[in-house]
Amino acid sequence: PYSISLNVLDRMQPHPGDSLLIYGAGVIGLTLVQMARALGLTDITVTDVIDERLETARSLGATRTLNGKDVDVEATMREITEGQGVPLIVDAA
Repeated sequence: PYSISLNVLDRMQPHPGDSLLIYGAGVIGLTLVQMARALGLTDITVTDVIDERLETARSLGATRTLNGKDVDVEATMREITEGQGVPLIVDAA
């Protein structure tokens, strides 16, 4: 999982302060949270449909979690970013 997450972040070339949206809080998504935080990303949103996974994502450094069963993720992110969207998105579901 760590080598996959490292490869994803290497291809994305994130910079400190960038925003990241991760779909899926499984092993890959959670390792992405840890690595993104270590790289200095300050706005990390994780979405999943299992509350326990979202709690783990928060404990690992996610700044925001959204349960896709409860909210429209796309509309919520559009509102949060004032229509700008998120520059870095990973589907780890």
